[in-house]
Amino acid sequence: MVDQSGKLTVQDMKTVQDWIARIGLPAGLGCPLCGESSWTVGESLLQPLAVAATGKKQRSTVGTAHVMMTSKKCGYTFFLNAAIVGLVRP
Repeated sequence: MVDQSGKLTVQDMKTVQDWIARIGLPAGLGCPLCGESSWTVGESLLQPLAVAATGKKQRSTVGTAHVMMTSKKCGYTFFLNAAIVGLVRP
């Protein structure tokens, strides 16, 4: 899991990289915006906020942790479910 400062550990980063290699993402997976295939793994786990039907943010800790993958060229970002990747328990 994350270290004391909330950052992913070296082992966590390796877990993400190993998972990506294991599922077989194409080696040159290109960004849908800029076409570049150079990605960086975010340093922290993120949890999207739940939004109620009224549009207000929920003040709940219930949610799913995610890992960010960001294009080094344009900043396009997608998220990987941290439980599926193996960083947290489902």
